Amino acid sequence: MGFKRLPDGQYARYDGALARRPNLAALIGEIVAEWSIAETIMTGVFTAVTRMEDGRTAADILDHIQNKETKSRLIQKIAQRKMKDKALKERLAAALGNLVQAGARRDSLAGHGRWATCDAMPSELLWHQSSWPVDGFERYDHTKLLSVVAEIVQARDAVQLLTLEIIEHLTLVENKQWPQRGADGKPIERP
Repeated sequence: MGFKRLPDGQYARYDGALARRPNLAALIGEIVAEWSIAETIMTGVFTAVTRMEDGRTAADILDHIQNKETKSRLIQKIAQRKMKDKALKERLAAALGNLVQAGARRDSLAGHGRWATCDAMPSELLWHQSSWPVDGFERYDHTKLLSVVAEIVQARDAVQLLTLEIIEHLTLVENKQWPQRGADGKPIERP
């Protein structure tokens, strides 16, 4: 059993914190599950930019890279070499950046700290990073945890939608149909 005194004189209790707030614990589980899907989508975009036909091989390669920032940089580096559409490359970089940021929030909540409860805050969990001082608790209620889920889902879905565009774009590039030309023979500008 572990306790920490809060600045207001209340005590935060560590042992069994998630069991005492099962509805909030379920949201933490959802955060972890949604991030797992996000990692699969990151493998999908890697498969798309490398043009690997075997998604399992792409997954095996990315599984050896534990750091999501490094995965993102690798995908962007390959995209820079293979893709011709500058705007699409920029959108991919931004979407991957948002996904990495969402993943960092997941990391801190799911593995780099401790959860606690306080009787004076019955609808909240307190998150405490071990290196923080005693008053370094962050409060999480249902709404705040749902916002983390939404951040991951939104970032993940943006990358997934771009993956479809990337596949279409690289198919055109490979077939020497990029840039696409209009009836006047001029390249079609894409927004």
